[in-house]
Amino acid sequence: MGQAAAHIQPQLLIWARKSAGFSPEEAAKKVGVTPDRFQLWERGETCPTINQLQSLAKTYKRPLAAFYLPTPPKEDLALHDFRRFPDSNVTFRSPKLLLAIRQARFRKEIAQELYSSIEGPPPLFPLNLDIHDDPEEIGVAIRNVLRISYEEQTSWHSANQAFSRWRSALEETEILVFQTSGIDLDEMRAFSLSEIPLPVVVLNIRDTYTGRVFSMLHEIVHIGLQKGGICDIREDSGQIEADRKIEIFCNQIAGAALVPKDLLLAEKTVICNRSRNDWSDEDIQYLANRYSVSREVLLRRLLIHHRITRSFYEQKQSEYEMEFRSHVPEQKKKIRIPTHRKVLASVGYSFARLVLSNYYQERITPGDVSEFLDMRLKHLPKIEQEIFGAGPRSGVSD
Repeated sequence: MGQAAAHIQPQLLIWARKSAGFSPEEAAKKVGVTPDRFQLWERGETCPTINQLQSLAKTYKRPLAAFYLPTPPKEDLALHDFRRFPDSNVTFRSPKLLLAIRQARFRKEIAQELYSSIEGPPPLFPLNLDIHDDPEEIGVAIRNVLRISYEEQTSWHSANQAFSRWRSALEETEILVFQTSGIDLDEMRAFSLSEIPLPVVVLNIRDTYTGRVFSMLHEIVHIGLQKGGICDIREDSGQIEADRKIEIFCNQIAGAALVPKDLLLAEKTVICNRSRNDWSDEDIQYLANRYSVSREVLLRRLLIHHRITRSFYEQKQSEYEMEFRSHVPEQKKKIRIPTHRKVLASVGYSFARLVLSNYYQERITPGDVSEFLDMRLKHLPKIEQEIFGAGPRSGVSD
């Protein structure tokens, strides 16, 4: 038997478990004890051993010291859930999603401190939106703020390139864009923390590049409305009416920003196609590729501007859904992604650059860099080289 931990307040055990999204049964299984034994801990009748407490800390993604606080800390994990169904008061938030929310809030707070120490107060977000605004006008305004031109957009050669450019454009307006992994797409495609300054967009890395681009533009609207949360871009999933209106509005503007009305209607392919019920798959794919968007987004834009019928739209949408569900992914050889690239994919260049700038000016320690970027210091030289395009500046060797 291991040594018993010093007396732990049971409310801290309960807080740590609930905030991490585990049931008592799940947590007991994770640390290898019976549910009855686990319940004794949370009732304060017995205490876990040091080893068991360390196991709990690892499971809940908390530092061991958190269990020795006098009272549970106040954390704001409240995030509006646009996926809610009207007949249910329960929303599913997995431990990984709760961790992603907690991590996003932590990084946002860190970024605000680091930004202020170098640049002064962070700038305010340049768009203040209202649900009654015209989606087409706002879409154009967003493109202007992000400085994405038609010429640039149609020059991209891949969805990956499009994603990288849209992401960097958001970061240039001081929106922090993070990515998270391990969360099912059915639970979360994206969420946003809309509080100004330095609002946050978090994307699910399991989504396609075009899906993530659409989510970024969707979340910009949430930020402009000051109504961030966990989003559901589907418009028929049973949200309460007020949430559904917001999600439809965000979708309309995201589509207008990605495929502006005037540009779309001026495309030769659109002008030449007179039929609203007979668009070839080749024409649809051509236009989707031209704007680096999904076929569904392209079709929705054609529907909104009366270039296809709703029946044709629904027919193609059904085809794409069947195509997706029947597709059996090929067994791909696992490609090992270097750690430094995983880190940058997760935190983004803007946040990493902010951390490193403070490090070079000795405002934070190497340990802070490791914690903020969630990596071991041996990977720092390659991150520096990736960001600055030169040799390492920190003197930390591989």
